Amino acid sequence: MEHYRLNEWLNFIATEIHKQFAPLWHVETPAATQATQRATLARRFALIEETLTERPFLTGNMFTIADAYLFTVVRWADPLKVDLTAFPPLRKFQERVAARPKVRAALEAEHLVKDRAPATV
Repeated sequence: MEHYRLNEWLNFIATEIHKQFAPLWHVETPAATQATQRATLARRFALIEETLTERPFLTGNMFTIADAYLFTVVRWADPLKVDLTAFPPLRKFQERVAARPKVRAALEAEHLVKDRAPATV
């Protein structure tokens, strides 16, 4: 059953989160369409929050590929001006995943970390 739950989350992220961000990347997307996409994302984030309120990761206490995928696409919110202030559990999830050593190392390697601490001598 765990395998099916993982696949359920992967499919949800791909079809209900990832695809909603796509039109926001294009400057020619009409403002009304962008607003609709942001509203749809907010509804999807609310569904995700129901799970993240009960447990630290999508499928329970263990970090999975679904969490990595969600983390990646939710990081697009900032540059695409998708407001996450109404979603504290989702923001805490993002912080929790970003703090993982391997995730932090990957973000630093890709120059995606703004608040990198200065190196000590």
